[in-house]
Amino acid sequence: MTEILQQKPASIKMQAGQLRWWSKQIGHTLLTDISSSLIAWHRDRLSKSSKFNTTINRYLNVLSHLLTVTVQEWNILEHSPMGNVRKLHEPKGRVRFLSDEEREVLLQSCKQSHNPYLYTIVFLALSAGARHGELLKLQMFPFPNSPLSKVIEKYIPQSIVRLIIYYKII
Repeated sequence: MTEILQQKPASIKMQAGQLRWWSKQIGHTLLTDISSSLIAWHRDRLSKSSKFNTTINRYLNVLSHLLTVTVQEWNILEHSPMGNVRKLHEPKGRVRFLSDEEREVLLQSCKQSHNPYLYTIVFLALSAGARHGELLKLQMFPFPNSPLSKVIEKYIPQSIVRLIIYYKII
């Protein structure tokens, strides 16, 4: 099963449970007999349960990954039946912006923190709209023309955004 699961530690336990569910539903079926209609029928059964569309799509994703492995790596199937299975509509995530007052309180709290990096990380997150993982992957480089400055490069998929921060080293 570890060969099949995508190597993301946070999601391995969840994906293992989803694969066990699929195994109970279609584990008795030959791989060559798994069809788009069979998968769609189980998808519809899941949608009648108390699960959200987002969760059902995660079940479909893990099965899709398994079937892709059987096609591309194991050469058992010629094509994956998942290509013809429609995913369910997922609601748009909630976007909320901090008010000026909330932002000030947050930054003041970060300045008072014992963690010397917290203020900088939160400030960059608010300024650049960067995500947690992107901020933790930032790298510091000496700025070529001045020993008193640093440059931070932030890599975003399919583009590179350079965020240059000048500050004096005291």
